[in-house]
Amino acid sequence: GLKVAIIAYFRDPVESIISNYNQVVKRHFATISLHAYVEKQLRLKIPGVSGAIYEEWQALFRKENVVVLPYEFSSFPDGIIQKSFLTVLGIDQADKIFKFKTGNVNRSYTTSALELKRLINMVTDHDKTKINNRIDWCLQHYSDHADIKPRSVKNLLGEELYPALLDKFAQSNDRMKKEILRLSSNKFLNYSGLNDTHEHVSDTGLGTLQQVLIKAFSDDPDIIDYLCSKVEDQLSSS
Repeated sequence: GLKVAIIAYFRDPVESIISNYNQVVKRHFATISLHAYVEKQLRLKIPGVSGAIYEEWQALFRKENVVVLPYEFSSFPDGIIQKSFLTVLGIDQADKIFKFKTGNVNRSYTTSALELKRLINMVTDHDKTKINNRIDWCLQHYSDHADIKPRSVKNLLGEELYPALLDKFAQSNDRMKKEILRLSSNKFLNYSGLNDTHEHVSDTGLGTLQQVLIKAFSDDPDIIDYLCSKVEDQLSSS
């Protein structure tokens, strides 16, 4: 048979759920609220998020052939995941062999921009690729250049959902750190002392969303006209 080695990176499951929510709103036209989405995740078995999938891989390919590392930028050489991957492969002095591009790819929207996109998803034509791409480009550009500190997950989810999410993954996180993860730092999967920074107490209020709408689409005002027409269409048909 073939000799197989698997190298995988495990992301903090709480971060993963928030990131997944961002993606379903940004890319897949989801209209569900963050709280409703998290409540749904709490009821599901999600082995790809909890890390249970790695135990299945270990059973199939043997434990020594499955290398699982923490998805933690502070643990990557120079903060670059590609260098971490090459190191695991045994490739030293990667800088002399490869060129690494820096910069963020597909960053999350700001909280207010994401909420605006969720509302836009309720009226836009999902099959109109060009207009939807333009909407994404504008909201991404706005988010990339907004001088706004991101809200912490605890602040986003509140005093009930956040502890429930931590409780859901408490045992699986402990198992990951003790039995599966390699080169994991004490900070990884440690939720104590998190900073509750946030954008603004009303960052999803109508006033704030209106400001985001104007700023994000200032260079492409036809989008605002398009959205207004779609809202009028829905109101007239209801």
